[in-house]
Amino acid sequence: QDAKQADLYPRCRPLISSVLDGYNATIFAYGQSGAGKTFTMEGPEIATSSDGILQFAFEDIFLMIKTLASPRKRYLISASYVE
Repeated sequence: QDAKQADLYPRCRPLISSVLDGYNATIFAYGQSGAGKTFTMEGPEIATSSDGILQFAFEDIFLMIKTLASPRKRYLISASYVE
């Protein structure tokens, strides 16, 4: 199927909101070799409009933290990436 990361990311966005509520989340790309899993997650080497799911997720995380910031809230961000 010919889908862009920007089209796919809205399906992942609810995970980002739940992460900021304290839940763990995983975005798992599965498929045969050469199917485009790495490209989908990382995007191209040079940033373009087809950024990967990870870039969209981190942009949202930091934007939400900035929006929700208060002296009483602190966030600790930890991420793992396995290929």
